[in-house]
Amino acid sequence: MRLGNQTVGGWLRDRTALTPERVAIDFDDRLISYAEPAESVDRRVASFAVAGLRPGDRVATLARNCPEQVEVLFACALTGLIMVPLSWRLTSAELAYQLADAGPACLLAEPSLRPLATTACQQAAVEPRIVPLTGPLVAPLAAAGAGAGDRTVADDDPLLILYTSGTTGRPKGAVLTHANCF
Repeated sequence: MRLGNQTVGGWLRDRTALTPERVAIDFDDRLISYAEPAESVDRRVASFAVAGLRPGDRVATLARNCPEQVEVLFACALTGLIMVPLSWRLTSAELAYQLADAGPACLLAEPSLRPLATTACQQAAVEPRIVPLTGPLVAPLAAAGAGAGDRTVADDDPLLILYTSGTTGRPKGAVLTHANCF
């Protein structure tokens, strides 16, 4: 995988090479060094490849703030996937609209939010693979073909779809590129 000049994927690897033991994330009294999420990101990249996800596929997350969200972002950035973080505060009907609109290939859900994820997917009539956000990913994501890291990630490739609040109607998915996020 080659990266453009303004892609997000290289940030974590560059920082890990320079200061692997420096604290990257301070979460819930857990101090996480740069080396730790870098290893987790590599595992997620491999699991996305085993799952047959391809550049441009969407990976939704339904979770509260947690280090795993950061791992998913960097794994998507390295592989050309598009992360769609969903708010756990929404109702199943609100989530269903966003899921139907985004069309994710998989939905990584915090275990306690899996019932909400399942209900929202049923209401949306979409069938992304729902897998736990935490824990091993390779086993739940069954092998389905070639990997996600098949091409160069360019600066103008989409990285995130963030949904607006929908104050004047339905929420809209705002697409942010690597360069936008850079």
